[in-house]
Amino acid sequence: MMAESYRPVGAVTISKEGLAGDYAAFAVDFAESVGIRRRGLLGLRRDDAGWRPWAQSMGGHYVGDEPAGFLWTTSGGWSTSDIEETAVFGGWVGDPAAASVRITDVTGRRLEDAVENGVVLFLYRGGFQLHGARVELRDAGGDVIREGING
Repeated sequence: MMAESYRPVGAVTISKEGLAGDYAAFAVDFAESVGIRRRGLLGLRRDDAGWRPWAQSMGGHYVGDEPAGFLWTTSGGWSTSDIEETAVFGGWVGDPAAASVRITDVTGRRLEDAVENGVVLFLYRGGFQLHGARVELRDAGGDVIREGING
């Protein structure tokens, strides 16, 4: 799936992975042949024939060009549908001091994940309203170090 849309040069780094039943998601980082550093999420879904491509969300990233004060340097994901029950959201956090991220949607549903290699990755079932959700980057002591509304 990724190789069909992008042309990785060299290694593809898996920064974080998550598994929820028959669904898996991976935060990946690689250089593309045109010189752009790509960061994004890839999803696999298991069926009777094994693991198959499920979805992807990829963004361009220029190392050293991270905007100051942002919640994310790159983020993305995909939602549930009539067929799929599991959704994915994640990204590279905008503050290297962040140890965890908490997201609370407008209904009060809360997701939290530990930062690993600069990345959080949420796999969740059912509806979660990302647009307008409150995002909190937290340090190792649990204190909020950056917060905002997910666009």
